[in-house]
Amino acid sequence: SVFASEFPMNFAGRVMDMLMAERSFAVVLRVALELLMEAQEHVLALHDLEAVVNHFKREVPNWSRERLNKVLNAAADRADITDRVLATFVEQFTEEDVAAAASRPAARNATTNAAAAESSTPE
Repeated sequence: SVFASEFPMNFAGRVMDMLMAERSFAVVLRVALELLMEAQEHVLALHDLEAVVNHFKREVPNWSRERLNKVLNAAADRADITDRVLATFVEQFTEEDVAAAASRPAARNATTNAAAAESSTPE
């Protein structure tokens, strides 16, 4: 994935410190968002997903210590992304995924077949 990269130890250590201090996975979302914001200009100039992934895997971990600290400081200052926001985000997308899966023909057939099998099972 994009964020499965080898970042410098001091960057990874600060992310872990933030996770421990806040006891919240919202930290990961805030750091990821700030990395995207910092790389926005370059990423928007790229033409395919593979180039974007390669940029985040190869270039971003090699940013200067100052630039990575800027990202971490911005992530720490974001009070708008909390556990509540993260839970709402997960819930919304889970509901959308379930609704999308249920609308697929194969899923409808499997559901119909399972219901028919249950009703025909002798008790």
